[in-house]
Amino acid sequence: MNFLYILEENESGPSGVVSVVKNKILNWNELDMIYLLINRDHWAFNEFSKIKRKNFKIIRLKFLTSHEFNLSYKKRINSWLISKVLRFILLPYEILINLKVFFYLRQIINSNSIDIIFNHNGGWPGGIINRIGLLSSIGNNIKNYLIIHNYIKLINI
Repeated sequence: MNFLYILEENESGPSGVVSVVKNKILNWNELDMIYLLINRDHWAFNEFSKIKRKNFKIIRLKFLTSHEFNLSYKKRINSWLISKVLRFILLPYEILINLKVFFYLRQIINSNSIDIIFNHNGGWPGGIINRIGLLSSIGNNIKNYLIIHNYIKLINI
């Protein structure tokens, strides 16, 4: 079977999500292929790169997610009002970024014959790529699990 884990974190430090997913990857059946999709600025890329498993591949987005994009300009703007106005103005660009993520995920799912997706995030509503991951599997007959902390729920799409 081919598994896809989807993680998005925009914090700069250790988290339980990374620990749980890393443990799952290290202890999963060696016959299964595991893909891990993370956002471009995910802090644990180097940590995941240390995993020595022959049937494991990290897929790191080469572009910012809409959330990462928002964080990048919010760090430079001190005004709440200017930040909100700018977010409204840039909303069409965010929609385009999210569409790009959607089609990129569809490509990953189809080209790697993904059977099961684990959308694992540390809290609701989670990262945007987790939410897009739920949508990207529509029509592909893929089991899609949304994992919020330690609460696992099968989503039938």
